[in-house]
Amino acid sequence: MIIEREGFFVVNLLETDAVVKLNRLNNRGFTLIELLMVILVIGILAAIGITQFVDFAKDSRNSALKANLQVLRRGISAQNGMMRIRCGVQSASFPPLANVQANDISNGDTPCLASVVTTPDNSFVSGGLPENPWSANPGSANASAVYDGTSGYSATPSSRDTCDSGYDGWCYDEATGTIWANSKRNDGANSNTGNETSY
Repeated sequence: MIIEREGFFVVNLLETDAVVKLNRLNNRGFTLIELLMVILVIGILAAIGITQFVDFAKDSRNSALKANLQVLRRGISAQNGMMRIRCGVQSASFPPLANVQANDISNGDTPCLASVVTTPDNSFVSGGLPENPWSANPGSANASAVYDGTSGYSATPSSRDTCDSGYDGWCYDEATGTIWANSKRNDGANSNTGNETSY
């Protein structure tokens, strides 16, 4: 502050120092601790978001798996009914593995070869077999392939094993008409300890 004293202008240094200090305080940037705290908070939020995304992806694959299995089971059940009604097969008989693999009830040597001749009636699933969302090779033909699940079948779903070590497609037991996912991958990629075979 400038004051007049005996005809001279004198600068009050005490007030000037105070103003300079105040300006310094008002113009300072973030301290290192403040920056670290912001980075820490952002890291925590990112970690929570990533785990939520991973769970969402797992849940969506499991939902797709259940939906695809439902489509396959309905197709096998419908063809089983057709075999009994139109082909004179016993109720305990289920479509052969080769027929399910080909998605065609009239494929190969089957009692329905002469009885089912129209294309819409031949297929288990219209438009082709769906793929296993937990396949090791998504988008490949193996992802929708059907393997013989007789050796890995258990009446308890959670005890079912994979029927092919490639972890692709589906396992089918023609003796019981049971079909399930040919993999145990839903606790991580390339894992063999998941539980989607229980669906």
